[in-house]
Amino acid sequence: MKSLKFILVPAVLFLLPRITPAGWVIQNPHEFTRLETVYFNNNDTGYVAGWYGTIKKTTDGGTTWANLNSGTTHGLCSIVFPGNSQTGYAVCETLIAKTTNGGTTWQYLAPGTARLLEALNFPLDVNTGYAVGGRGTILKTTNSGVTWSRQTPPDSLYDLYAIHFPVNANTGYAVGAGGTICKTVNGGATWTGQISGTTQALYAVNFPRDAQTGYAGGLGFGGGTLLKTTDGGTTWANLTIEYMAIYSILFPSNTTTGYVVGDGWVILKTTDGGGTWNRQPKGTGDVLKSISFPVNNQTGYVVGRNEYTDAYSILKTTNGGATWISKTPYIYSNLAAVQFPTDSMTGYVVGVGGTIAKTTNGGGSWEIQESGTKENLNSVCFPSNAITGYAVGGSYDYNMGSSRIIPTFNLEVQQKVQRLLREF
Repeated sequence: MKSLKFILVPAVLFLLPRITPAGWVIQNPHEFTRLETVYFNNNDTGYVAGWYGTIKKTTDGGTTWANLNSGTTHGLCSIVFPGNSQTGYAVCETLIAKTTNGGTTWQYLAPGTARLLEALNFPLDVNTGYAVGGRGTILKTTNSGVTWSRQTPPDSLYDLYAIHFPVNANTGYAVGAGGTICKTVNGGATWTGQISGTTQALYAVNFPRDAQTGYAGGLGFGGGTLLKTTDGGTTWANLTIEYMAIYSILFPSNTTTGYVVGDGWVILKTTDGGGTWNRQPKGTGDVLKSISFPVNNQTGYVVGRNEYTDAYSILKTTNGGATWISKTPYIYSNLAAVQFPTDSMTGYVVGVGGTIAKTTNGGGSWEIQESGTKENLNSVCFPSNAITGYAVGGSYDYNMGSSRIIPTFNLEVQQKVQRLLREF
């Protein structure tokens, strides 16, 4: 929206909770569901999962998302589709959900543990996989999840939150609470502990191209912890991360370009193998939980939740993180006006807190616009085309009572506003 103009006028806002007039259908409503994990087979087909059994699927690169019937109301915290196939797995508390038809239906496998499971990894195909969870739980299957055998970790006191087998099903790493890092070189027959140098919980582990150079991340003192090894975990160096606790690490296509996400409302990117990390512009107040770059280091997706509303968010980049676009805009803010200027495809909505969202596919999806204001917007008008438009609103004087609106313009502007409103 290149020429959106703002005029603040005296107005009375009626903040009504989600009234849907007869004959109208809500498009992509804001959902109060936390998303925990994202997985893309390719640039077009991907899945997200989270609380209350939520699983969503896109086949158009995140433009639209379809709700899948997971068959459960329990939380899902990890989802994978090994080998970009129709067969996928998701962790569901003490169970593991499996689909063989791209998520249309799901069956639930009982791996034989009473511990909560946190993460899955199928290194090569749909047959051999690992799951980790509470009290050092490590499980392995070699028959597509039909049966699971329990592995023996070096320490069963700490919960495990992530697991990664970089190049095959033999050498892998698991990380967890208390700075736990453990490694196997024989497919999980034995696991040995490694000295991480931290007692903080580690939530993520990633070895980009081999079993020697890798990263682990998690909590920190006043920020996040990010560790790096170049000798297969014999030693770990602590990299400086000031912003956040880390929940996900990914180096999509090489050992130099990588991303981390987590608390702190930021996405960090490195292009020198973790030597330096630069903040990526994101523009939303989210706790980000999972990241996926399906094909290269340019097109990627991040999922999480809004810290203030607890609602889910899906972000997408097509330029290596230079910009991120919300694929689930926070239209939970009370909306005051909508207009489709020239056709049924391109439209705008405005509302509380400077909210402006735009659709170009008839409401199938909405993208948040940068309004540059936190003022409540009450009306929107694009007089002759879908490029140049006006939004009007006002602000409250909370010292004088919430029903009073303060004009923020002179008489000349006020007269111009009145003329515009008559034209609207």
